[in-house]
Amino acid sequence: DVSDAALPERPPFHGLASFDERDDGLLFGRDRELAQLSELVLHRRVVIVTAPSGVGKTSLLRAGLRPRLEALAVRVAYASCRTEDAARLGVALVPGSVVLLDQVETALDPNDATAAAVLDAVLVAAHRDDPITAVVSVREDFLARLLDRAGARVDGAPIVRIGPLAPDGARDAILRPLAERRLAIAPDLLERLLADLVAAGRQLGAELG
Repeated sequence: DVSDAALPERPPFHGLASFDERDDGLLFGRDRELAQLSELVLHRRVVIVTAPSGVGKTSLLRAGLRPRLEALAVRVAYASCRTEDAARLGVALVPGSVVLLDQVETALDPNDATAAAVLDAVLVAAHRDDPITAVVSVREDFLARLLDRAGARVDGAPIVRIGPLAPDGARDAILRPLAERRLAIAPDLLERLLADLVAAGRQLGAELG
């Protein structure tokens, strides 16, 4: 159903694209995870975020955690190990800041010395006398490799596992973007969509153990 208002210029959903900082306030369905992460980041030096590929770690960090921390006047820098920005991250290792280092599986490739050096620099900075806080995001199937490589530098670091959206979160992620654009979905269609998402999440969980 569409209201009398003009149709929006862009659709309410991103498809397979990640959310980024421009989507502040538009990441729905992850309130519980964001509250947990925010609390940990404010009190720990290293926090590990892990999830299967495609669950939305990058969106959570860039469109969820970063704006939430910046609203608390925390200085935050984001870099992906897959981009050249990671190689320039050294200038952002400012004492007291939070560094979100994403897609760390790239740094665990023995052929990518640059990304590995960035990971090392971030973890070292988290243990200085004037430390940063490091939030390290890695694919679930690379988690053991990260723990083995980082060793004592991540001892005791909390590991936050992000799963597929729970039914309530999925409902929120469907309804709220539509409501912001004055659109609606038929209740029976919503329930069918949620049932399909739950089934897909169960299948993903079984496949990934």
